[in-house]
Amino acid sequence: MLFLESNNGNCNKIINVNSDFLIEDIKQRVRYFVENLGLRPPWNRIRIHFITPEEMNKRDSKAEGLCYSYGDGYYDIYVRCGYSYLYTKSVLAHEIGHTWINHNHIVISKKENEGFCQLLAYQMLYSDFALASNNDMVALSEWKDEVYGDGFRLMKVKLDSLGWQQLLLLLQFSF
Repeated sequence: MLFLESNNGNCNKIINVNSDFLIEDIKQRVRYFVENLGLRPPWNRIRIHFITPEEMNKRDSKAEGLCYSYGDGYYDIYVRCGYSYLYTKSVLAHEIGHTWINHNHIVISKKENEGFCQLLAYQMLYSDFALASNNDMVALSEWKDEVYGDGFRLMKVKLDSLGWQQLLLLLQFSF
């Protein structure tokens, strides 16, 4: 299991669109995290945008992050600012999961898709080894939603029985 050290006191800082240093740090840590799990998203085709809550509300008032996939192989990820450093990393990890699924042409149900991405968010929180992430982990694992909550629990069972490497292979070659 990969554990990342919390970023020297930044774990509870609130991220805003002017948090340039922290935003770059979040991008680098999420990249390191997902690559160490074995995912190889198409980084050179992913554009990541950190936007204000007002801007996100215009796109989707309930979303914390969004991933748009285009026919040309490019992706735009939008992350709502206003959350803690730790939670923002988990949102970005979730959205990066969507790029990996789409890039690898993995065809799974919406429940499995969102469940896998929620699993990445959960593991991102878990890997930080910070008490500040515990509440977010509990909330994520207990979410009473048929797609996100049930999907997470379904994929967590698969992860617990297979491990990351086998789960990624299962996703890539079984569906």
